[in-house]
Amino acid sequence: MDFWDLNGRIELGSTKSYCSVSIEWGNDGYHLLTAVLFERVRVDNELKVFIPNGKQLIHEKYHVKG
Repeated sequence: MDFWDLNGRIELGSTKSYCSVSIEWGNDGYHLLTAVLFERVRVDNELKVFIPNGKQLIHEKYHVKG
C-alpha cells in the first residue's frame, strides 16, 4: 500500500499487509485497519493498524478455537 498527499503530490510512505480481505479507514481519516479473516481454516487471522507514513501501530494475531 502506498500513501500519498494528493494536494502536494508527495508519497508519504508505503507498507504491506499480505492476504488482507478487509481494509477500512478509521473515522479520523488517519488510521487504516487491515484484516485477514480465514474463518474456515481458523488460523492466520490478524488485524493491523497503520498510519499514513506506513508505520504499523498494532498487529494482533488470533486463533479461533473449536
